[in-house]
Amino acid sequence: RDKAGRWHRSANATADTWSSEGAPVVLPDGTVRVFYRDGFEVLRYTDYRFDDKEYIITAREVETAAIKTARNQLSAIRVGQEIYASTATGKNQQRTGGEIHTFALNQENTLTLVATHSITENSYGYSCLADLPGSGLALLYESGQGEITFRRIGIM
Repeated sequence: RDKAGRWHRSANATADTWSSEGAPVVLPDGTVRVFYRDGFEVLRYTDYRFDDKEYIITAREVETAAIKTARNQLSAIRVGQEIYASTATGKNQQRTGGEIHTFALNQENTLTLVATHSITENSYGYSCLADLPGSGLALLYESGQGEITFRRIGIM
């Protein structure tokens, strides 16, 4: 974004592959961590920092220890000092095996995978997470052709 408030396309943030359908999460220090759909079978993200004049990419792509399905949309949110990422985990780009990965957010903004919660072994396409203050997470996901499933998930 320039001084006049106009946005301009940035250079690619992912050096090794394409990325799309980002799921941004704002960290306590203002860093915007973007998880995204790509061709890898491990969850990756890129960090951005913003100043008064322009955005600045402050970190390269980072791989987590969490497995995901390549080429499938995912969802991520931050609740306190934890980040939750919802994704399919099926092999060979199969949109099956829905899981929510729980990461602890450390002081240096690094992540530690602390738990993985299985949602279903069956069909698990696009998903969306939301915080239900005081009662856990809300989860919507494609559970079949033309089917959407809603679940309440306790904080893990």
